[in-house]
Amino acid sequence: MIFSAFSGTIKQMTCFSIQKTLLFAGLTGAFLVFAPLLSHAQETPKHADPEVAAEIKKLEEEDQRKKDEAIGKVDSPIVIELFTTADCTACVFSDRLMYDTMKDNNVIALSCKINDMSELRTKFDGAYKAGEVPPEEDEVKKQTGPMDPCVFRLWAYRSSYFSSGDVRITIPTFIFNGDELVVGDDLRYYNTVFNSYHYASMNKALEVFMRWKDKDTITIHLPEDPKAKKVKDSASVWIVRYKDMIVERVDSGLNKGRVLRFSNVIQDIKHIGKWHQQMRTIDVDVPVPQGGYERGGYVVLVQEMMAQPVLAAGKLIDYPHPNDIKKKQEDIQKKSQQKKMMDEQRAITPPPVKAPAPAPAAKE
Repeated sequence: MIFSAFSGTIKQMTCFSIQKTLLFAGLTGAFLVFAPLLSHAQETPKHADPEVAAEIKKLEEEDQRKKDEAIGKVDSPIVIELFTTADCTACVFSDRLMYDTMKDNNVIALSCKINDMSELRTKFDGAYKAGEVPPEEDEVKKQTGPMDPCVFRLWAYRSSYFSSGDVRITIPTFIFNGDELVVGDDLRYYNTVFNSYHYASMNKALEVFMRWKDKDTITIHLPEDPKAKKVKDSASVWIVRYKDMIVERVDSGLNKGRVLRFSNVIQDIKHIGKWHQQMRTIDVDVPVPQGGYERGGYVVLVQEMMAQPVLAAGKLIDYPHPNDIKKKQEDIQKKSQQKKMMDEQRAITPPPVKAPAPAPAAKE
């Protein structure tokens, strides 16, 4: 009696499993039929007419801009200054952080490389008790020449934050738009601070338009401040020359034996005029760009005075050099030839045939 009841239960379970399997197969088939149609309906239509495609792209960008404005997102320039040196392990990681954020179109990244660390070093030959002051000759290495310009610039930034007492200089240090500071111990907050400058609540900097008038003259168009008061304030306009990259072999210090790369390294800073919160055009004569390893560009910073918050900023890469254009064309041709050779090799060599998978063992 028990056996017959158990057999009936198995039959009911078997019939239910078959019905489930058929239902699942039907749903799967319907999905395979209608899924391509649904995905095709959701795709943005592609038009062969380039004018129509350009108009659609323009409307999409305008829609995205309105969404960004609704949440306070802006495309204002983000000026990132990194104070770095070769004798610093955290500086290697800091340069990489800045390099990755340079992919953002509105980022203006500059690296101020400190070459003379003598005024930053403290030498202690032995251990001292708490509160005991070391001898003066062992405390700080004496400076024999003018202060390193990057040390002075960093000192000016730090002194604007700490109006009284001694100013402590830390390497590496990031300065965002001249008013936010991230030091080596707080590098984990770098991305948080960087992302905050995409919003109007943090970033109020204006954009400076720059263009080449000829191969050795830059035209700078300073904007008008829409929030300017009746009594116009004045600010200084600085032009910064930077080099795309410097590769340096370190022969001493913490990074001895390593080859380090420094990005967007400042070469020169020069004051070129004043800005009174009104539109103004300035023409600046610059050396003819040499191209090659000397390739770089120019940055304009508008600040009330040096090491103050950035009011406006702009960037311009070097005037195209014939040798750079020729090298770029050669690189494109080389890559095209390599791709052609690889395609020909694939056509000659058939793909390897995979061995058939072993048949599953029969169940008893």
